[in-house]
Amino acid sequence: MGGIPSRVVHPGSMALHITGDEHADQVLINDPFAVLVGMMLDQQYPMDNALA
Repeated sequence: MGGIPSRVVHPGSMALHITGDEHADQVLINDPFAVLVGMMLDQQYPMDNALA
């Protein structure tokens, strides 16, 4: 592994530029679960509730 994940392009999808870091943005584009976890951590939502 390592490096920037390969870009996955879905028809009708748009670029996601929210972190200011190209590698982090690419992870969020390729992995919807990463977006969910990031949003939960950003909101300081209790992890036991998030994964229940």
